[in-house]
Amino acid sequence: MKIKSDVKDLKKAVMAVSRAVDQKPSTPSLQGIYIKCVDGSCEIIGSDLDLIIKASANVEIEVEGECLINARILTEVLRKLPSGSVTVSDIGSEIKIETDRSEYNLRKLDHLTYPQSLLEPNYNEENSQKIFTDELFSSLKKVGIASSPEGGKPILTGVCFDNNDNKTNLVSTDSYRLAVNTVFDLPITDAGIVSFRSLNEVIKLFEENEGEIYINSSERELHFYNSVFYASVRKLEGSFPAYENLFPKENLFSIEVPKTKILEALDRSTVVAEGFIPVTLKISKFVKSPTSKPKIFMSTSSEPPPISLFVDEMFSVFSFKIFKVTGINPSATTVDLSRASKIFVFGTSIEKRFSFGKRFS
Repeated sequence: MKIKSDVKDLKKAVMAVSRAVDQKPSTPSLQGIYIKCVDGSCEIIGSDLDLIIKASANVEIEVEGECLINARILTEVLRKLPSGSVTVSDIGSEIKIETDRSEYNLRKLDHLTYPQSLLEPNYNEENSQKIFTDELFSSLKKVGIASSPEGGKPILTGVCFDNNDNKTNLVSTDSYRLAVNTVFDLPITDAGIVSFRSLNEVIKLFEENEGEIYINSSERELHFYNSVFYASVRKLEGSFPAYENLFPKENLFSIEVPKTKILEALDRSTVVAEGFIPVTLKISKFVKSPTSKPKIFMSTSSEPPPISLFVDEMFSVFSFKIFKVTGINPSATTVDLSRASKIFVFGTSIEKRFSFGKRFS
């Protein structure tokens, strides 16, 4: 194999697929980036089995072939190359990368050990649908903050696509917090449950690139692609919690406050709220009348006081690490605050809800 390319073009393709490569994979071949030059096209592939990213590279192919190169080393080499032309050549057990002023020899990995299922397309392109990603990606980022980090219960690391006619609820929870956001007219109805970590890499990939984006859902994967990049995300198996039952049907209180005020109060009170130090939300002088203007106070302490309800004062305690204000729509002007006996709910007239409180499953 021998190819020539502009450093900028090759670097862009390699950096994109390296997002999917696990630095400590279960098998050595998965720490590599696969370069496949056949039939006049060059495809670069990276995967950790849960996420696959492929890029069509703009290169001049002099000799066709395939090779597997350590992803970390290859990205570091390309990052340090000066602008200009670069030549990549297969010279037996090594790959030579050379420019006018630099030359690197990198030991190859055995490309025959790379999972062949990652190299071939596994979806029917006729079932693909064009999507407008602004609303979808924005909603995914808002609900993703409530998903469980990798290493937790697998089903809770994902975002559930719950379809109902032309409406799709995007839902995530880590059993302490729950986020729901609605998108409309999503062209697929069987997206299932997909890892938010993988979806986040897909969002980064396509947000940085222009062009029409298509979505396709197969039995086990959710696929996104355009003319340059392709990403496949493995669906998670299992039953997602019945999230609709977790939102309180009756509230101890519910008020509407200016969004800027609540966010400013959070910002001031959480200077020392690192980790799981709780934040106390106190709503005082609460009078049930159309003209009442509740005052909001926030503070932090090392010992969380119990959640209490008084005649004219109401308290709620939550961890700042559990709650992140990025889930609130930036275009909203007010935020609705509601609290039941065990769950506190934030929401806006535009957004769906973000709740947290007692652990649920």
